[in-house]
Amino acid sequence: MGKLGWPVPGEVVGRFGVRVDPKYGTKTKNLGVDIDCAEGVPVKASYPGKVSYADRFMGYGRTVIVDHGERLHTIYAGLAEVRVSVGTQVQKGAVLAYSADSLQFQVRKDGQAEDPCSWLESR
Repeated sequence: MGKLGWPVPGEVVGRFGVRVDPKYGTKTKNLGVDIDCAEGVPVKASYPGKVSYADRFMGYGRTVIVDHGERLHTIYAGLAEVRVSVGTQVQKGAVLAYSADSLQFQVRKDGQAEDPCSWLESR
């Protein structure tokens, strides 16, 4: 497994990749993973870096993006409350925000979405 820490405790309830709706057969692509968690849980930085975005993002709600250097970014979306601002340097485990009832977590390497599960530490 990878070097990134889990941003919240909880079970992955939505996997990375294409999903087919069982009722309608429509396809959607999940660019990250959905992690089920309790509302108000601290959302923590998965790796040291600098906050490059902290605001509402169309289709994602409140969102924080952390730039880890070497063209690696993590995205934390669907947040109840953001606690950092753009330019903030964060360490692994620093509180970025507080969760709603789930978290959309994405990893981008060289601008491309990658499966976060391959980047996350085993637990």
